[in-house]
Amino acid sequence: MYIKGLDDLSCSQCITLLKTIAEGGRTVICSIHTPSARLFSIFDNAYIIADGQCVYQGYGPDVVPFLSNLGIECPKHYNPSDFVIELCCSEYGDHHERMVTAIDNGRVIYNKKYNEVSLEEVALDSNISLIKEYPTLSEQNLIMNLDG
Repeated sequence: MYIKGLDDLSCSQCITLLKTIAEGGRTVICSIHTPSARLFSIFDNAYIIADGQCVYQGYGPDVVPFLSNLGIECPKHYNPSDFVIELCCSEYGDHHERMVTAIDNGRVIYNKKYNEVSLEEVALDSNISLIKEYPTLSEQNLIMNLDG
């Protein structure tokens, strides 16, 4: 679906409808350019690409804790989606490679519920077992995707 030129209210209504459809068991994929903080906060799964590589995959609102685990702090009252765009454009230094490595270029889904182990330790550990469902282990930061 391609929708262009919606005002904030119309966009919000459209995203709310798409979320309702997704909650009904359908898969919905959207490409949203510069969403408001409110819209970004309702994304179940955000897949953020910069320079052709995945720099984040996970629950939309978890992008701020993900960045914080990498030592990159989003200003408190700042739109996280704007911050990520600026970050990907190197406005705050070059963090691209570190983000791609931490998320294993999209092979890892970040989940802040499991934040007792540092993000880098888990991402760089080659002995991580691949799992299909979210675990109940409190020592895990990252969820690995299985291809199939």
